[in-house]
Amino acid sequence: MEKIFLWVQGQNRKLLQIFMLILASLAISQFISRELHFYEFEKGKPWIHDDLIAPFTFSILKRNAELETEKKGLEATRDYFFGIDDTLAEFSIDQYGTELNATLSQLDSSTKIGLSNNLSAKGKMILSKVYKKGIIESPEALLNREDKTIFLKQGVTNSQKRFTEFFTISEAASFITQELLAKDSLESSILGPVLKMSLRPNIYLDRNLTDKSLETKLALVLPYNGQVQEGETVIFKGNIVDDLKLSKLNSLKLAYEGSFWKRANFIIIFMGRTLLLLGVFSLIYLFISKYYSELLLNNKNLALILVHLILVAGLTALIKQLNPEWYFASPILLLPIVFMSFFDNKLATVLSLIGIMIIGFLVPNGFEFIVIQGVMVLAVSVTYQGFLRRGQFFVTIGKLLAVYVFTYLIYTLIQEGSFEEMQYEMLILFVISCFIGLFAIPILYIYEKLFSLLSDTTLLELSDTNNKLLRQLSEKAPGTFQHTLQVANLAEKGTHAIGGKTLLVRTGALYHDIGKLLNPQYFVENQTTGVNPHDELSFKESAEIIIGHVLKGIELARRSKLPDEIIDFIRTHHGSTRVEYFYRMYLKNFPSDEDVVREFTYPGPKPFSKESAVLMMADSIEAASRSLKEKTSESIKDLIDNIISSQISLGQFDNAGLTFKDITTLKTVFLKAQLNVYHLRIEYPD
Repeated sequence: MEKIFLWVQGQNRKLLQIFMLILASLAISQFISRELHFYEFEKGKPWIHDDLIAPFTFSILKRNAELETEKKGLEATRDYFFGIDDTLAEFSIDQYGTELNATLSQLDSSTKIGLSNNLSAKGKMILSKVYKKGIIESPEALLNREDKTIFLKQGVTNSQKRFTEFFTISEAASFITQELLAKDSLESSILGPVLKMSLRPNIYLDRNLTDKSLETKLALVLPYNGQVQEGETVIFKGNIVDDLKLSKLNSLKLAYEGSFWKRANFIIIFMGRTLLLLGVFSLIYLFISKYYSELLLNNKNLALILVHLILVAGLTALIKQLNPEWYFASPILLLPIVFMSFFDNKLATVLSLIGIMIIGFLVPNGFEFIVIQGVMVLAVSVTYQGFLRRGQFFVTIGKLLAVYVFTYLIYTLIQEGSFEEMQYEMLILFVISCFIGLFAIPILYIYEKLFSLLSDTTLLELSDTNNKLLRQLSEKAPGTFQHTLQVANLAEKGTHAIGGKTLLVRTGALYHDIGKLLNPQYFVENQTTGVNPHDELSFKESAEIIIGHVLKGIELARRSKLPDEIIDFIRTHHGSTRVEYFYRMYLKNFPSDEDVVREFTYPGPKPFSKESAVLMMADSIEAASRSLKEKTSESIKDLIDNIISSQISLGQFDNAGLTFKDITTLKTVFLKAQLNVYHLRIEYPD
């Protein structure tokens, strides 16, 4: 029993992680609808399931394209209703009289007296003929139809008429011209324009009645086309899902998924899905254990992954509950953006793709959802560059929206063979999904505070040399400050070459020697007066001060509330190496006291990441390069080889995960960088 207790005690971290996986599985299972889910199928593909027999009688729903075509046909053949304005003829004749008098007033008296009465009578007679037949308002849609039948409202009845029974404005004007052809030219020139100006349609389009008539017809359009009886075969195994079968399957799916599980079935299916989710989460756990085992040393990393998956799944379930057709507005972009802010791109991509698989359980048309959103995750992995530039972030979101639309168009073309079935409202959902991606910024801040993690945004803020701590370093220890800048540049180049986190190593490099703030005069880069205070100290005392800058740096960083990831660079940048100069000087004076090596050794630990190992190399190389008497390409190359070989022989990189290829690459990068610093060129053989 005691052995079991001791084993459990030693496995506390792993047991807690397993408990977290179970909780996450149960949480996401709660988001899965209690409605029954139908088979997955695709148009143009064979039905891979057993013969499907209708479990109940259901109506065959028309496709959206069919409904739209039918409605457009009704709109094109709509009935037009007109009314008669009985007062308009009298009004137009009166207006004609006024306009005629105004025109005649411009003529001389003799001409006016001879024309006035005659023209007035003739014009009224012509207008009376026109309005007796009627002038009809002419809608363009009606003019383009072959069937120009209309309904004329007269009192409480509607009589059917032909549009051609009436004048249009242009036809009435032509009629007036014909009537005046035989008249005196002077009369025609005066009377024609005045009469045409007086023309108004007295048969007007009753838009309200016309629209109501169309609405009534559209309301009678049935959304279904026939029925499938209970027990009838819907589709046989191996049959191709064509248009008709697709309509039947979609209709049955809609009716089927509207029913709910019985309580007993719900418990069984709920447990089954929970176990399935637990299996998926276990695969995530095993993947991280194999390739990113250092992440599991701290439970907060696994907690962040699970909490974020639960958050995105919960938001998707909420959107689906508001409207089942809105599931493509799911905040999927939050998965890769957040994961890439805390982990490397490879792990973030894998986590995001698995997250999409999990969320695929929650939405209808899971296959379509997984395909389109999977493409989006891959697009994020190659376009997302973090929040270092706000403008670039918005540009990235715009590019992702374009990928969304393009992927959906191609998928629709593959499925339907044309764009007729494309649902344009999906484009709005894609815009919403991309807009939700902008909320990654506040979410990242919350996660940082909640899990004490470090994102690129915080690193960017910390790397600002105007920060209080770095400003103090530049003022009190300017030599050390210049050294840290050179180390930061060198480490950043090396880390970029081997695929590490460049912003992390740069920020860590800026703070790695912060402990020298307390005793800056004891470090050679700050000694500008020629006085070396170590001359008055013993070798052990000098070594204690030099080693102490690491411990004091850690204390200072904690008081300044620097993140643990940055403090790790302070702690490991000397690893467990020796203060070599003072150690050798001590042995030279006290050769018999060889056991004193511990007092001249840094407390460690050794670097345990690629970034911290690169910083150790860069720190040593930059400091040693300054002390070279003769700076040539050969001497700098030998210096780099010797320093890195010495550190390897001391086992400083055993836990860092560096490969021989990484070390070779780093040597090349460091050599090129240092030659640029000292304005040297590589000497080529003759």
